[in-house]
Amino acid sequence: MYVYKITEAGWEVGHYTTQQGETHWHTETLHKTQQAAIQRVNYLNGGTGQPQTKTYETWTTSPYKNPYKYTNTANRTQNGKRKI
Repeated sequence: MYVYKITEAGWEVGHYTTQQGETHWHTETLHKTQQAAIQRVNYLNGGTGQPQTKTYETWTTSPYKNPYKYTNTANRTQNGKRKI
């Protein structure tokens, strides 16, 4: 999995490997802005590489994306357990 981290030179995109108990960092690209690094990581991890269009709040408050947050309370008892 590719990740990004900030360094003195800018935002580095790369991945970690572990060999014989030692962790090694492998730089793939270097970016001037965090947004550019985020887009590159998104692309390398299988995404589109396009800027994010929805915020975290938008997709977590939708009942279609989080079925456990918004449930029908008519089928529940006072202690919160589901009626069978």
